[in-house]
Amino acid sequence: MISKFLDQYKELREIVAENPELPIMFMASEECSNPDYSYVMAKAEARVETLAFTEERIYTDEDDLREDIEGGIWVDNPDISEEDLKKETEMEMKAVEWTKAIVIYIESY
Repeated sequence: MISKFLDQYKELREIVAENPELPIMFMASEECSNPDYSYVMAKAEARVETLAFTEERIYTDEDDLREDIEGGIWVDNPDISEEDLKKETEMEMKAVEWTKAIVIYIESY
């Protein structure tokens, strides 16, 4: 799942590698901002982050992921003991794949 998601950025990585001197500009579509224009300038902040991909969302924080996993287990089995909840949560946490990536956060001006 992670590799499929990250493969969509292969072209961007190649273009940046071939043109390291060029600035990178981000244009956000109208769905991100003002519907009066096709594209708008956007500000962006790039960070190196470690990410976990699940079917529901992408996590940058291990504690957020743990909390969501615990909540899902508890909803499915509200009578589970605290000890068993912790064991199941840790088993699911170990199964999640984390990957390091350059993450670009885009916001409209």
